[in-house]
Amino acid sequence: MSVCVFLLHVSVLIIVLYGVYGGEQMKKTITEHKGHVDQNLRNIPMYQYFYATNWNFMLQIFFISLAVLDELSKLLSFPSKIQNLLNKARAYIFNSLVFPCSTLVVFTFWSIWAVDRELIFPKVMDTFFPSWLNHVLHTFIAIPLVIEILLPKKDNFVQFKNAAPILLFYAGIYQTLYFSIYLRDGVWLYPIYKVLSIPQMVLFNIVQMLLILGFQYVGISLQNSKMKKTEVGKKKVK
Repeated sequence: MSVCVFLLHVSVLIIVLYGVYGGEQMKKTITEHKGHVDQNLRNIPMYQYFYATNWNFMLQIFFISLAVLDELSKLLSFPSKIQNLLNKARAYIFNSLVFPCSTLVVFTFWSIWAVDRELIFPKVMDTFFPSWLNHVLHTFIAIPLVIEILLPKKDNFVQFKNAAPILLFYAGIYQTLYFSIYLRDGVWLYPIYKVLSIPQMVLFNIVQMLLILGFQYVGISLQNSKMKKTEVGKKKVK
């Protein structure tokens, strides 16, 4: 079981790292293109560190790498202190940031796309942005979440009351940087902000905050429910 889980995480890591490679190649193509390039595409290499998608993708890479290391520690029988440290770190980053942020990215991106893709990913993006890369960034990221939720666990070290402040702090930093781009350069990285009035923008961001906290609560609750079922199963065996 441990070997299969390890290889599964390694496979996922290879895919996301290939996504990084694809993103770098795309940015290079956009930068070197001599003809007209739409502003939405030119923003990608210029503001690559200010997209929520990229922040989330880096979180995923860190988490999956940590999961690979955690599984490897079990296979190679690392000292128990190291295994516990890796296990706790894995649980904290998953429940505090990875699950809620990735779920929000998938939900928000495809929900807006379903209404009008021009508000989130204009068709002109297809000129340089390959479809497979779009799905790696906005669809495939759900796979590691499903894997982690389904995996059996002995402990869940995270409580919502402790994880929520971490998530709010993270989201607050991102929102501050995102709006600073508009205040400094007059650029909205996501087209939907161009059509929203200030009250609508405030409401949109409040809804996003409530959603991400809700997703975090659901993720932690799912983990806790699994722990309860495991405990009940152990009692029945006894």
